Amino acid sequence: MKIKFTRAGETLHAGRSVGQLSESPNYHFAVGWYRPYDSQGERENAYVLLSGETQTASGVLTERILDGIVCDTGCFALRHMNESETNAISVFGRHGEHIFTRVFSEYVQTYGLHLDGASLFFSERNKIGAVDLATQSELFTFEVEPRFYPSGIRWDAQSGHIEVQHAGKKWYGFTPEGVFLSRAAWFNDYLEDCDGEILYRVIKELHRDQGISGEGEVKTYASWIEEALHRGIKDSLHVTTSEVYQYLAQLHHLAGNEDGASAALEASEQSLDGFRLVDRVDDRIRSLGAGIDPQIAQHMIADLDRAQQTKRLFEHPNYVGRLFRAKGELLEMVGDTKGAVDAYKTALEANPKAGCAKRLKVLSNGQVAPSAKPKPVATEDRIRLDKLTMFHFRCPLCGAVKPETSLLDYLKTWETSGQDRLRSLCQHVSVVTSLMRPRKLLKSKKFEAACEAFAKAIDLQFGGRSNEDDEFLSTVGNKGLWMNAVCPVCETPSGAREKDAYFTHWQDCCRVQGSNLFYETGIIGIGLHQMLPHWLSSDAIEFCTNIASLSFRVGEAIGLGSCPQCGRFTTAIFGGSRTDSSKGMCRWCFNLSGAGQITINIDLNKIISDAVSRLSPENTLRRRLAP
Repeated sequence: MKIKFTRAGETLHAGRSVGQLSESPNYHFAVGWYRPYDSQGERENAYVLLSGETQTASGVLTERILDGIVCDTGCFALRHMNESETNAISVFGRHGEHIFTRVFSEYVQTYGLHLDGASLFFSERNKIGAVDLATQSELFTFEVEPRFYPSGIRWDAQSGHIEVQHAGKKWYGFTPEGVFLSRAAWFNDYLEDCDGEILYRVIKELHRDQGISGEGEVKTYASWIEEALHRGIKDSLHVTTSEVYQYLAQLHHLAGNEDGASAALEASEQSLDGFRLVDRVDDRIRSLGAGIDPQIAQHMIADLDRAQQTKRLFEHPNYVGRLFRAKGELLEMVGDTKGAVDAYKTALEANPKAGCAKRLKVLSNGQVAPSAKPKPVATEDRIRLDKLTMFHFRCPLCGAVKPETSLLDYLKTWETSGQDRLRSLCQHVSVVTSLMRPRKLLKSKKFEAACEAFAKAIDLQFGGRSNEDDEFLSTVGNKGLWMNAVCPVCETPSGAREKDAYFTHWQDCCRVQGSNLFYETGIIGIGLHQMLPHWLSSDAIEFCTNIASLSFRVGEAIGLGSCPQCGRFTTAIFGGSRTDSSKGMCRWCFNLSGAGQITINIDLNKIISDAVSRLSPENTLRRRLAP
């Protein structure tokens, strides 16, 4: 069947499939790539070359296509990735003929074709290279500085120079031998445009590698560090505002500016974060011992109070425990027994291994103990049908690759399904419990009891298992599976399935695969109970609620953590802490919430004008950097 292709901006519509496309500089050609609607392979992609709306070439790659480019002659290139996450670039002619493929050991940052399609340019880590496609020989290869981030490559035929774009911004010249023709201009632009932390690192590295010659240059270094602080330093494990101020104090001292050095040291003290404050207090308690002067102890208590202003610290139970244990020890020294008891109690609630349980028991005569850890909200009570999706990974029962869809849209497929689909689902999942129970990885009394209760409920509702077969999913070869029936979860017909790291035969399944099935079986049960399709009998309504609860109990017994937001069983919880675990979230909720996205508004013009007003283009530092 001929596929109809239509274009909308950078989106390609290929029949029932949606993909992406890239146009040539003169807009005469466009190369598009998409996953065929009926594709059974997880990585299989198709590609098409269009001239206007007319197809001039097409094909299929068994590897995932990441992106593509096309030049004005219709020659096009596709970057693709195999199962081992290895990059490759393949080049094709305007009629679809394969010209060249190169596999890269490192991630390809950017690549391009010469205007006439005669050569391929690429950037691999900090290496720039080009290949003559006619002879398939290297035209040139050279390395750029580690801080240079290539985002585009082109060849200026008039001068014979290579132009490389830095971080999607300006272009800078190199010779084919790798001589950086505009290094001084690039470095000046880099200093004007980088963030505060990078600017601090660059200046400190220059100090380490080149030293400082004269008072004028040390003042220039200090001006750049002040600019780094102006742009902002975000405290992290790698760098803190306090240590930047310490370095600034050192520079002021070298310049003979003792007032500036004192002011920088005071700023360093005031900007110490909670982690460093706790470390410092801990060190001083160990070095001074029990005989700490009460006045010094009060200063240290004030430091710990200041440490609590660092909100990130409360995401680390170990540091919370250390903070309040140290506070308890100091409060004991100044005679505040009640305060010490409260501090020790807080330390143990954050971290039961904080090391102050005996002191708490002695000071309170055994009357005070840490509060019991609150019981987590039941998985059922965390389910929000409007916030969940199905097939977040693949079909949880048969492993078919399905597009992720909202749970509410998925539940609509059950409206006309009937009782047989519900029976088939339950009986297949019951088979899975029998296949999983012998696994040593999952062996526990809790898991055994949960599986037993689940299977018993299904037997009572449907009168025992039919011959849906203990081998409804069988192994074919090394990487293949075969589903022997229509899947009741995704409704994919019987046929081939593919193994991967998180889906295999149920006899060999891991915790992730098992947890996914019982979680998604549970949300189907809750969904059916809430939407009440016309075929659901009154006793089946109650059964859906019961089977959801029993399914969640099996999932919990597998032993993975449970997301505080959606209840999904997961190997990792992001955010939250023992003192406030409710803020944690699984990767799905993390991505959905946008918590991994940071938006920063910067008035770049003001930053540059401020910097330039203080640092003339003729300053000593820049002259030393000139080639």
